[in-house]
Order: sequence, then structure tokens, then C-alpha cells
Amino acid sequence: MFESQWAHRQDGKDTKKKVLDNYFWKRFVELVKITEPLVKVLRMVDGKKLAMGYIYEAMDQSKEQIWAAYKDRLAKYGHIWEIIDNRWNNQLHRHINAVGYFLNPKYHYKDHLRDL
Repeated sequence: MFESQWAHRQDGKDTKKKVLDNYFWKRFVELVKITEPLVKVLRMVDGKKLAMGYIYEAMDQSKEQIWAAYKDRLAKYGHIWEIIDNRWNNQLHRHINAVGYFLNPKYHYKDHLRDL
């Protein structure tokens, strides 16, 4: 059986210890719950066709998913929302894009459109 040279070195042993630790995996799952919604938004932003109005809704949904992941515990998700909001307000939020979001029938008029 082949063994890696790293298995006998101290940094390899430390890595093995961390990877086998339940706390490591609990934190890893938490990290995925936070980053997955944001990665979805980033993929949308990276697309060629999507209008900014859709990004507004995607950011709201990602924040709601992070909120749900922490089961409404503000102490856990508050600082993450603060980072998101700072980036959003300083780099992405523009009035013209907000108007596009609010006028998008997909998000604000879907109940009325169904009745037509």
C-alpha cells in the first residue's frame, strides 16, 4: 500500500487530525450554508444576459437563506449581513437598477398577471 510522504511529517499529521475532527466538519457545513447562496449570485453577475434587477432579488434571497441557516440568530448572521450590505451599498446599488427591480413584473406583479 502506498503512503504519502506527508503522512509522516508534522504538518501532514496536523492536517489529518483536523480533517478527522467533527468540529471541523460542522464549521465546514456552516461555511457552505453561507457561501452557497452568495456564489449563486456571483454566477448570475458573471453571466452575460441577466439584468441588474434580477440581481437585487437574488441578493435578497441569499440573505434570507443565510438567515434561515442560522435559524434567526442575529448574533450569528448579523456580521455576515453587514459585510454583504457594505459591499452592496458601496459597489452594486444604483438607483436605476433599483427601479428595474421594482418595475419587474416577475417579482412585483405576478399575482395580478395571473388574474389576466
